[in-house]
Amino acid sequence: MSSSSASSVRPIKYEVFLSFRGPDTRSNFTSHLYGTLRRFGIPTFIDDRLERGEEIEPAILRAIEDSRISVIIFSKDYASSSYCLDELVKIFECKDKYGQKVITVFYHIDPADVDNQTGSFGESIAKHKQKQDLKVLTDSRVRNWRIALTRAASISGEFLNGSSSRCDYLDICGEPEFMERMEMKFHENAMETGSLVVSACGFDSVPAELGWMFNSRQWVSPAVPNQIEAYLSLESEKRIVGNFGTYESAILGVSNAEKLQELRRSRPKRAKPVIPGPFPPKGPPIEHPKEIDLWAVKLPSADSIVVRRTLATLTENPQGLPGVNESAEHIKKREAFWSMMKPAHFGVKLASKTLSGVIRFITVGVFMGLLGGNAIGRWLLFKFPSFFSLGWFTKKGPSEDEVRSATFKMWFVGRGFSDGNQVSQANMKPDMEIVTRLMGPEIGYLTTPIILVQCALILLSERDNLPKGGVFPPGIVFGPTDLQERLQQKGISFDVISKKALPA
Repeated sequence: MSSSSASSVRPIKYEVFLSFRGPDTRSNFTSHLYGTLRRFGIPTFIDDRLERGEEIEPAILRAIEDSRISVIIFSKDYASSSYCLDELVKIFECKDKYGQKVITVFYHIDPADVDNQTGSFGESIAKHKQKQDLKVLTDSRVRNWRIALTRAASISGEFLNGSSSRCDYLDICGEPEFMERMEMKFHENAMETGSLVVSACGFDSVPAELGWMFNSRQWVSPAVPNQIEAYLSLESEKRIVGNFGTYESAILGVSNAEKLQELRRSRPKRAKPVIPGPFPPKGPPIEHPKEIDLWAVKLPSADSIVVRRTLATLTENPQGLPGVNESAEHIKKREAFWSMMKPAHFGVKLASKTLSGVIRFITVGVFMGLLGGNAIGRWLLFKFPSFFSLGWFTKKGPSEDEVRSATFKMWFVGRGFSDGNQVSQANMKPDMEIVTRLMGPEIGYLTTPIILVQCALILLSERDNLPKGGVFPPGIVFGPTDLQERLQQKGISFDVISKKALPA
């Protein structure tokens, strides 16, 4: 039987098996990769035990056999672990027998060291050979390790070395503390090495970013916005069931709130945009805006934070961020695009057609707020997602029918002034309103992959026109590109609903 036909009849339990050296990458690259795969709903096996024995266990060998793809993350001390090397041999057995796909990642190491067993890999193999000479290890076992290392090095893989090479990075993480911590930790280094790092390239927070930009562009000078509020409405002919990874991110956002505040206090304050008019008054906890005929409550999401980061970067760079090798045509396009952007106070609210729906939102929020701040509470939230989310989130996730029937609408209600030149900063009230809307398919399994793939395609095809490097929100990077047009072609619409004067 050929490898392809064997693979077609072999039962698949996991899409991905992760082979890695725990102390090297467990708390950094591997954990981020595993988290991203989970958010996409991709079944992934990871041996997350802190301690491993010398001999690989049958359950691990079975997990490798039951996987469609093996991802090998080579790091400095990978070859020091006989456990990892046995995994590697098993992976190539499955590649030969079943046609399993193998992906290699070289994390802060030279692939040549894996191929030739030099550097840290040479030192590790030398120690293994000492055990071989003492008959602790068999000759055939060490020989199979060396063959597997050489085979793995011959596979073209990803070479990640933050100190000397450029690697661009996109993810769909919507956890504010994680995003801002990555910015603080890696921004300067990423600028030096030319690595572009962009988080929130999914439903968190590209619709919010492009949505406020689309609304802002409708304010033709001398008109200026003062406030743009987004109202997110999730709709379905069946019940609405969310992705469990989204639920986890929301809980982690609550649990890391204090860490986020500490992080912000430790950093220099960012520039704040100058927004015409007074600060908008605080509205009621629950509102029912006539413009969209929905009930709504404030949503403490990543979207507002991400938009504010874009506005801060734009305040510091009024013409946007220049491309690494930007064409003259794109320079004009970028400068014209950002000249149309007008800063405004921004917030997000979760909306429902019924008041009872909003009460349900509040109830889930109370559960997360009360329990998300301590370990026992988080355990309860993770253990019983359906109960604490009132059925919105389950570990199983939505069915295919539930995904197909779900849609979203995101309304952007902008209020401002018909003549910005006449605005006083004190008591003048907005006299103009512009309402725009984004619509698209289910947010977790359809809209998020659409957005991430289109961002990646732009990154591949227009890299010279994008910033050289740094850690940024998606708006400041992809705003001047054709991302909006690409999303429209994939079924995400942008519409102007109304423009009108407000009563005095």
